[in-house]
Amino acid sequence: MNAESHLPSYSIRPRFQVESTLLPDEVIQRIKDGLKTCKADCQGATAVKYAILTVPERDRHFWSPHLTINVEERTGGSLVRGLYTPAPNVWTMFIFFYTVVGLTTLGMLLYGLSLFSLGQPAKILWWVLPMVLLFLSIYLVSYSGQKAGRRQMGKLHGFIEGCLGQAV
Repeated sequence: MNAESHLPSYSIRPRFQVESTLLPDEVIQRIKDGLKTCKADCQGATAVKYAILTVPERDRHFWSPHLTINVEERTGGSLVRGLYTPAPNVWTMFIFFYTVVGLTTLGMLLYGLSLFSLGQPAKILWWVLPMVLLFLSIYLVSYSGQKAGRRQMGKLHGFIEGCLGQAV
């Protein structure tokens, strides 16, 4: 079974968590050792109970994912949490677009409903539907981008499964 079959479902920021019998320091050490091998399909950095994994520069594109790993100590082992995100600049761009479209739509709604309550023509309310459609189109673009990075997400997921020695 390949790592892609274990990937979290499509969502804005997919995540996973798995309990491991390894201690947090052992998990991080395994990730460090895995990154040192020449067979690694990813690059990254580690710190105490934390790691960030990315796709190698040669394979990276606009929709390439980043995987952030947090390791918490638990009785008898550790809890490994993973969060897939787009590159920080892509994430910032989408948050900017969501904010601009959302606040503009809210402003239009408030102004239009104020006019409507005063018995004046509220033609601005006709612009709310295109703004909602624009909001949905931004979501669909982000969804298709995640789909474009799915294969690379599978590689990062497979790397973590290999480091932990278990399916995640």
